[in-house]
Amino acid sequence: GYSSAAWDIRHSFTTGFNYNIPFGKGQRWGGNVNKAANMIVGDWHANGLLTLRTGVAYTLAGASCQGVWGRCEPDIVSGYVANQAPAGGRSPNQWFDINAYAVAAPLTGGNLGIQAMTGPPTKTMDFSMFKDISFTERIKLQFRAEAFNLGNFAVLSTPDATLADAKSLGGNGNFGKITSSVTGSERHVQFALRLSF
Repeated sequence: GYSSAAWDIRHSFTTGFNYNIPFGKGQRWGGNVNKAANMIVGDWHANGLLTLRTGVAYTLAGASCQGVWGRCEPDIVSGYVANQAPAGGRSPNQWFDINAYAVAAPLTGGNLGIQAMTGPPTKTMDFSMFKDISFTERIKLQFRAEAFNLGNFAVLSTPDATLADAKSLGGNGNFGKITSSVTGSERHVQFALRLSF
C-alpha cells in the first residue's frame, strides 16, 4: 500500500522581507536631523522570516497484536477515517479522535498503516532590527537585535501515538494528547555589536 513518508510536510510557506526604515540623514523623513540625533534614530533596518507549515506525518503504535509482525498497528474502526479530528475540534488535550482506533483483530498486525496521522502545524516569525553607525568611511559599528519565534507561538510535538496508553485499555490516558512542545522552540532574543574597520 501507499503511505506518506516520515518526513512529509504537505504544505510549507516561507517568506522573508528586508526593509530600510526611511528615517534619518538623506532619507524621506528626518532628512535634516543633526548628526547626534541621526546616530540614534537614523540608519535602522528590519528584516524577518515567516514560516507556516502543516504538521509532519507519524505512525500510531498498536497494542496486543497476536502473531509475529514487523510492526503492530491498531485497526481503524468502521465509520471513522485516519487522523479524524475529535467532535469538538483539535486541541492539545485531544489531537485526534481516539475512538477511531481499536486493538488489531486476532492474528493480524492492524489495518491502519504507517504515517497515517499528521501532527500539529508550525508557525514562526524570526525578526531582527539593526542599526549602522558610521564613524568614518572605514570604521562602522552595527547594533543588532534578533528574535527567533518573535510571537512565541507554541511549536507542539506530535501527540502520544501509543494505543496501549488509552485509558480504556488500562493505560495512562495520554493516547491522543500532546504532552510537550519542541525543545528550544520558544522565543529567543539576542543582541550583538559588530565593528567593521
